Amino acid sequence: MKYYTKIVPSDMVIKYETYTIPEILDEYFPSWAEAMIEGGQGNFVDEESCIRDWVLLHDAWESDSEGHHVLPSSASGASA
Repeated sequence: MKYYTKIVPSDMVIKYETYTIPEILDEYFPSWAEAMIEGGQGNFVDEESCIRDWVLLHDAWESDSEGHHVLPSSASGASA
């Protein structure tokens, strides 16, 4: 399962929240899709685009279930 983590504004401490893709879609997709359609961008409404937009909007990153960054496999420096 894929997870994404974002920093949440808080008083005096840094807090992180980690979400699954279904959680992001449940929370964000309805209002995002409506705004896209109202803005004449209805042909771009799909779940993948919604996730990309949420990640950009929240400056989030792909993570494990505990919020640690997940690096692409090519970042390990191993060659095939």
